[in-house]
Amino acid sequence: RRVLFRSDLPRRMATSSPQMPGARQEPVFTVVDFLKLQPNGAIDQAEFEVAIPKLYDLQVFEPEVQSTVETGDDLPEVTLTDRTGKERRLDEFRGEFVLIEFWASWSPQSKLSLPGTQQLHDEFGKRGLRVIALSLDVEDELDDARKFLDAKKFSFLTLFDGSDFAEDLGLKTLPHLILLDRTGKVVYQHTGDSPKAEKRLRRKILEQLSSKN
Repeated sequence: RRVLFRSDLPRRMATSSPQMPGARQEPVFTVVDFLKLQPNGAIDQAEFEVAIPKLYDLQVFEPEVQSTVETGDDLPEVTLTDRTGKERRLDEFRGEFVLIEFWASWSPQSKLSLPGTQQLHDEFGKRGLRVIALSLDVEDELDDARKFLDAKKFSFLTLFDGSDFAEDLGLKTLPHLILLDRTGKVVYQHTGDSPKAEKRLRRKILEQLSSKN
């Protein structure tokens, strides 16, 4: 009976050891057949867990903060747009704690970071934290950004940077998160998305929300 496969997944992998010129031994072949392949099948995360050998430690890479902004700085005023095309300015949010995440649809890591930002919005939004996702997408990239936002159904405020705001701040890597106090001053920032940075951000948010200043 002829079986038709409905995917382009590989069915067999064959390798052979290299043979030096003049060698007399028979070549060694390794053939592996893949059975019961299922396109888009469920992935067992346990298969990716690797035991750490004794005498070794696991170290998580954490990128350095990459910006020209310093703690205590005021961000420059800039005109941004929301999803309806309405112009918005940062000074509208003075008096609130504001978390800004710079991201873009062409940055896989920043797209992976946004669900965690949504969790912060869900947890601290009612307590006074304003969460803003600031997209750096421009022109033809805007459609991809809007489609991604629609698919994920994020409920935080989304703004678009139609200027050189991120460049003026010296941002080089996405995602980049900046936390502002009620006066608009920078109290914390980090580049990338690491567990350590997320814990520090959460502690700083709790610290600011409990502050009466």
